[in-house]
Amino acid sequence: PPLQTQQQPKPAKVYIVGCSLGAAIATLAYAFVLEELFPYLQDPDFVSHKLINVTAGSPRVGDKHFRQRIMDKMNQLRPLDRAVIGRLVYSQDLVPHIPVHLAGFV
Repeated sequence: PPLQTQQQPKPAKVYIVGCSLGAAIATLAYAFVLEELFPYLQDPDFVSHKLINVTAGSPRVGDKHFRQRIMDKMNQLRPLDRAVIGRLVYSQDLVPHIPVHLAGFV
């Protein structure tokens, strides 16, 4: 039989989502997955998988260093359309506004 060529895997969208406390956990999970897959996601020749994080009513997660690390990676992946973060906040909901900025959370 002829040699079978290895098929390129189909691109996948990986959604990491949550609401309220689950949104905080989803944010941490997204940060972990982004960190682990970053070397592959930044390679234009790698299968164009896409990480998507959507949270609703999440409390603040991480300090300014955490935020900067995530944003640096997101800015590198933006031209490749490999990662997205969407955060839904209702202005009257207390949860997204705690802990307060004074505690170092962003």
